[in-house]
Amino acid sequence: MPHVPCPTSRVSAFTLVELIAVVVILGILMVTGAVSYTTMVERSRWRTAQDLLLAIYYGEQAYQSINRTFSGGLVPGSSAAEWRAIYMENPNLASIPITFTVSGGAATFTATATSSSGQSMTVNESRIWCGGETDPRACPTWRFP
Repeated sequence: MPHVPCPTSRVSAFTLVELIAVVVILGILMVTGAVSYTTMVERSRWRTAQDLLLAIYYGEQAYQSINRTFSGGLVPGSSAAEWRAIYMENPNLASIPITFTVSGGAATFTATATSSSGQSMTVNESRIWCGGETDPRACPTWRFP
């Protein structure tokens, strides 16, 4: 009768080096994902601020064509009726961390969006963004994604 070797019992397991490699790879993926997420959120806030500033601009233009003056000052604490005068709801009531204000007088206005991180973007009655150009990407204090 031939000799049959006795099976040896081997326990297979991950080594410490393999576990550390997996943890390092997962850490790198998480950091990359967090940076991408932060960039995406910032881009979304920038576009929201730009859209709302355009809505304020068009509302002020409509108000001025009817009343021959711009609405004057609108701040976060302004009433709903004051914001409705420029044909929009108070944008400061949204759940985004951006504050919108409108300052000016009879012939001019400047609408400003300020993020919670201190970045700001403006548009005026001539649709000049941040005091410089007609393109909102010209705003140096708001990181354009």
